[in-house]
Amino acid sequence: DKKHNKKKEEQDKKQEDTGAKEEVTSKEKKEEVIEEKKQEEVVKKSKKDISIILDDNDIPKTIREFVEYIKRYDGDLYEDLEGLSYKDAYLVIRNIAKLYDEKHGKKVRKIGLIANHDKIYELNFLAVMYAGYIVCPIENEIVKEKYKIDVIVNKEEQEAFYNKAITEDEVEYSFRRVYEKDACVMFTTSGTTMQNKGIELTYKNIFSNMYYSSKILNLNENDVVGSVLPEYHVLR
Repeated sequence: DKKHNKKKEEQDKKQEDTGAKEEVTSKEKKEEVIEEKKQEEVVKKSKKDISIILDDNDIPKTIREFVEYIKRYDGDLYEDLEGLSYKDAYLVIRNIAKLYDEKHGKKVRKIGLIANHDKIYELNFLAVMYAGYIVCPIENEIVKEKYKIDVIVNKEEQEAFYNKAITEDEVEYSFRRVYEKDACVMFTTSGTTMQNKGIELTYKNIFSNMYYSSKILNLNENDVVGSVLPEYHVLR
C-alpha cells in the first residue's frame, strides 16, 4: 500500500507539473497572439493614418525624383534659413548640382563633403547626389586616399556653392543619367569591431529605407527626428 500510494503521489505530481507547464505554455501562446494582433493593428493604422511625402506606389527611384517632389509643398523648409521654402530648396539643390557638374564633369565619381551639422551641408549633400555623383560624408581629408575619394569639398566651398546657387534662376541643364540601382552615397563604418571601411548604398537602398521606416514608425510631417551620431556615420 505504501509503495502504491507513493507511486500514485509521484504520478499525481507529474500530472500537476505537466498541467502547470501546459498552462504556462498556453498562457505564453495567448500572449504571443495578443502581441501579434497589436502589431498588426499598428501596421494597419500606419497604412491608414500616416501622412508622409510618399505613398505605396510612388517611391522615388532617384534623388532627382525626390527633389522634384518636394517643390510641391508650401512653407519654409528651414527656420534658420529664412525664406527658403520647399520650392526654393528645389531650385537651390538643382543649381548647386549644376555647379558641381560644371566644375568636375564626368571625370569625378566620388565627392567627399566635410560633414557639418548645418543646412548648407545638407543641401550640398543632396545636390551632389542630384548631379549623379557618389556623395561621401567625411570627418576630415585624411581618409581621401583610403576610400578613393576624388574630390574633397570643405565647409567654405560648400557655403560658396550655396551663396552662388541662391542668386541664380532655374535654367535648362542636362545632367548625367542615373538609375535606382546606382550607388549614390558612401558612409564609413565606425570600426568598433574591425577596421572601418566605406559602404556604398544605392538610391533604392536609401528610398526603401526612408519609406518603410516612416511607415513602421508612423511618422508624419509634424514629427522631428533627432540624430546624435556624426553625419559621416549615419544617413539623416
